[in-house]
Amino acid sequence: MAILSGNGGFTGSLANLSAFRVKGSDKIILRTKGGATKKQIKQHPNFERVRSNNAEFGSCSKMASLLRRELHPFVNLVDHNLNAAFSALHKTMQLRDTEHPPGQRCILYSQHRYLLANFALNRRYGFDSVLRYPLQANFNRELGTARMEIPALQPGIHLQFPWQQPYYRLIVHFFVMCDLTHDGRDYTYHNATQKPYCPLYVSGWLPVTATRPDEDLLLTLRESGRSETLTPVILEDTHSLFLAVGIQMGKPGPDETILETKYCGTGKILAVG
Repeated sequence: MAILSGNGGFTGSLANLSAFRVKGSDKIILRTKGGATKKQIKQHPNFERVRSNNAEFGSCSKMASLLRRELHPFVNLVDHNLNAAFSALHKTMQLRDTEHPPGQRCILYSQHRYLLANFALNRRYGFDSVLRYPLQANFNRELGTARMEIPALQPGIHLQFPWQQPYYRLIVHFFVMCDLTHDGRDYTYHNATQKPYCPLYVSGWLPVTATRPDEDLLLTLRESGRSETLTPVILEDTHSLFLAVGIQMGKPGPDETILETKYCGTGKILAVG
């Protein structure tokens, strides 16, 4: 069905033509119909490379979605499309797999952890431009812990807030991601249902003019489904430890509460080990 636009053009289908608009342009794009059918792409030998490219693209998108899901505490801080950025990063990892043929190349965090360390979640106001102190983290894989020493942070020296908000707080997320491999038939996400987890650390709110006292933060992974146990978890080689840190801004709410201000804040993946 074709639909007339206000300037005399149309969008939709007309005979052998398809007319459509693209984001960022006021022009109508025309193209002829045709091309390979879905059945041909799935079965014909001439489209073997297309199938392998589609499989790898899907695997990158899947891992991007999984990583973004793990970073859900930072969703209200992000100022751009993380899925696209993560997909490109995972494609970089995938291209470094020289042991498997195209269509079966793996995404191995365990071999490329350095690519994710200090990955900024914001483009306009990066974490390092707001918190001007080089935070560092140490992992203990045998105990399943992450330690981060946070010094006393003084506004105007260590903290430079570009937002006009009266309060701030820190959030720290310690989590596990697994490798994605191919078993010869399909991609497999290792131990996806058995990953240990750690409760999100959220500091108290402070006025933007207040100095934050120093803190020695120790985060410990717990077995999935057993929230009360602090027994050291068993990490496999396919497990990678992630530590993400962020700054949230807040404003006064009802009944003397403080509410997070959406899209005022910044974060990054601090370390991967």
